[in-house]
Amino acid sequence: HPVINVGYMLSGSLVVEKQNGQKITIRAGDVLPELVNVTHRGLNPADEPAVILVFYAGVAGGEISKK
Repeated sequence: HPVINVGYMLSGSLVVEKQNGQKITIRAGDVLPELVNVTHRGLNPADEPAVILVFYAGVAGGEISKK
């Protein structure tokens, strides 16, 4: 992501893995400050959907993720 953002995990769980292999698990009720300009991915290890409310501090109409 090219801008600062934060997520609040509403339900489910998610394992966030950085490019260097470091992993953190977030669960319902957890807050996740997202990584800016760092390659990462989220993996859902459970059978239930992961629902995250994300807030971006960017410019209206600007990109929120890099391709």
